[in-house]
Amino acid sequence: MYLPVENLRIFHPHILRKTPFFHYLFLVAVCMVSITMPTIAREREGQAAGLARIYFVPFEVVTLNPIKRDDIEDKAFYKIAFASRGSTRDLHPFVRGLRAAVRAQPAAIQLKELAIRLKLVLSNETYFVDTAGGVLEAESGQTFRLTSSNMKRLGSSIPGFQGVVDLNTVADIQEQLKGLLR
Repeated sequence: MYLPVENLRIFHPHILRKTPFFHYLFLVAVCMVSITMPTIAREREGQAAGLARIYFVPFEVVTLNPIKRDDIEDKAFYKIAFASRGSTRDLHPFVRGLRAAVRAQPAAIQLKELAIRLKLVLSNETYFVDTAGGVLEAESGQTFRLTSSNMKRLGSSIPGFQGVVDLNTVADIQEQLKGLLR
């Protein structure tokens, strides 16, 4: 089955001459997939490969150049991604505890924009913590205060995750990503 060339004047005649109709359908399908797949992959990657991400500079570190919200990811000493096995909707227990700690004490404070030390990125929430323990939830603008005991606990526990890789979880994530690309 061939398309009548005279009805499709927008295409170049050399392309249309003696080309089966299903080739055009295939071309349209490839174009649609190439347009939509990167968006789907980005959304799925956030869910599967990094359910929660932490960027951390120890609270006691004094820097010559300020660390702001937009560059903590580049300047962080520790960059940690937490993924859960099984359901990707479940938070890692450490991340659940960290989220609870940063939200524990609501406070009307001003975040020190030039002294950001922690960024916690969840699927739909992002938290920034400054050197004094001020916390900002970026999406809602709510502010909280991180207690000094929680700051000490986080300062000693986050570096403990450096170099830790759960190979079973990595294998699960690879399988999920392969399933997306099929």
